Amino acid sequence: MVDRLLYAVYAVTLIVLLVSRILFLIFREQPQIWDIKSKRRLKTLIVLGSGGHTAEMMSLVRALPCDVYAPRCYVVAKTDGLSADKALRAEEESGSKLKEYDIVKIPRSREVGQSWTSSVGTTLRAFLSCILLVAGKRPDL
Repeated sequence: MVDRLLYAVYAVTLIVLLVSRILFLIFREQPQIWDIKSKRRLKTLIVLGSGGHTAEMMSLVRALPCDVYAPRCYVVAKTDGLSADKALRAEEESGSKLKEYDIVKIPRSREVGQSWTSSVGTTLRAFLSCILLVAGKRPDL
């Protein structure tokens, strides 16, 4: 039983890596060097998570100049209301006159207490929604 589960995890991991590589090759752009003189703005994707990850990311986001790192897209799990509130509060405190951000909710890959076998399907669903989000937003950072 454990061997089959281990093989399934390996197979899913391999598929995810292959799909990721293919999508990277399809959607990649030529790298553009950002220069402060160019006044080029950087579309920024910010992934917030539960635990201390949100606090760490928010301390980094507060240090970013809003006129350079915009528009900003905050990604949170559908069941994580606290991270979305913190992102909203940080945007209000930033003093930016323009509303150049959005908060996108994606399915959580694994809930606390969820069995490992049932988390394979939910993780694939979350992975697919992340791929579609990144392909649609096309962030620079």
